[in-house]
Amino acid sequence: MKKLFVNEIKENDKVESIFLVKQKSISFTKAGNPYLNLTMIDKTGEVNGKVWEQAEKLAKLFQKDDFVKIKSTAVTYQNSLQLNISSIIPLSPSEIDITNFLPQAKNDIEQTFLKLKAIIEEVSNAHLKKLLDQGWKNAEIKYSEFRVYKKGNMGILYSTKTDRIIIKYYRGKK
Repeated sequence: MKKLFVNEIKENDKVESIFLVKQKSISFTKAGNPYLNLTMIDKTGEVNGKVWEQAEKLAKLFQKDDFVKIKSTAVTYQNSLQLNISSIIPLSPSEIDITNFLPQAKNDIEQTFLKLKAIIEEVSNAHLKKLLDQGWKNAEIKYSEFRVYKKGNMGILYSTKTDRIIIKYYRGKK
């Protein structure tokens, strides 16, 4: 299955793809029927999704911050694109390609790291240099154990020591 990214989805598309669940809630129609309201993301953006059938049953299968594979149809409602989801399956991080959820840095990370190290080497104030060197040693240790990816309101921390993905959201100013 080729990944269909959020920024590629158009009205009436049949969407079968994998997303990360950013928000999840059960709401009720005017008639009192439950439906599942989701905000799902990938590296290109976010999209709202609705599960109208078996909402409470399907809601028990996954949590916020889980990866899910969905089958849906893209529709426009109140001038916004949303996905009417007919199937949703939770996935483990090992089943996904994490690069589909990580923004790509504009600059090479290794080169940026080396440039920062060179800047510290040029500092002439002995006290400041000592402070920066100590901070740099800590950064090198942390850098070797973790990889941090962030964009917009999403940050992902990947631990190379435990081979685990830790996902955290934060609200930043744009």
